[in-house]
Amino acid sequence: MIRKLVRQMLTAQILSALTVSLCLLIDSVMVSRFLGETAIAAYGLSNPILLAIGAIGTLLAAGVQVVCSKALGRGSQEEANAGYSSAVAVAAGICLAFSTACSSSASAMIKAKELIRSGLCDAVIAGGPLPLSAGARPGRREQRHVV
Repeated sequence: MIRKLVRQMLTAQILSALTVSLCLLIDSVMVSRFLGETAIAAYGLSNPILLAIGAIGTLLAAGVQVVCSKALGRGSQEEANAGYSSAVAVAAGICLAFSTACSSSASAMIKAKELIRSGLCDAVIAGGPLPLSAGARPGRREQRHVV
């Protein structure tokens, strides 16, 4: 019975790793094909970060499996349910934090591009969704600002 469970868990972990690798491969092909050399270089630099995040997720999942398995082995279904529910809540919180950070960064970069192209500033330091301006106002193109 233990060997069967280990095989099932190992199979799930291997399939998960293969799926992530396939997704990263497809992403790199799409980025290089449609966005060019600079974009694929940036994607290549961010790949280790994505893999580190995935490793943390795998680590947490393995820990939850162990805790829930121990609880079920003691016959405590309630403890296993509580452990699983806690893990889902933590995972949702982590996902929300990363999602918010990424969308804020994307919003900041889009706003920075708009400010530079409109001629309101020469350079932008993007650190959040709203720019910190030094007096730049729409319609005042004669004065250039660093934001």
